[in-house]
Amino acid sequence: MQVLLGIGSNCNADENIAAAKERLAVLLPGIQFSRVWQFPAAQGGNVPPYSNLAALANTSLSQDELKQQLRCIEAELARNRDTPDSVTIDLDLLAFGNTRSPDLLACDYCRLPASELLVVSG
Repeated sequence: MQVLLGIGSNCNADENIAAAKERLAVLLPGIQFSRVWQFPAAQGGNVPPYSNLAALANTSLSQDELKQQLRCIEAELARNRDTPDSVTIDLDLLAFGNTRSPDLLACDYCRLPASELLVVSG
């Protein structure tokens, strides 16, 4: 099954994104990554900007299994959902086969990096 991931960080972004990419390459051999894009935090205020990218891969995992593995990687990289203004790593499943997240088209930080890997249309 083809999958599209959204990857983001606003805390030690270069280091955390590199670590996430290493782990994702083991989980999803042959994975392709977009370049890293910079976006202001959606929350606004004094929240640091985000570094975002997309990744395209194929997997034999089920959607639930893949989501579980993504949460494990987030945990390994010290993701704390209680501190939303400081995100070490955020791994989102933007598309699983023909099923797409609404964020894929609605959010620039998802759509623009993804556009480097595939044609994104409504």
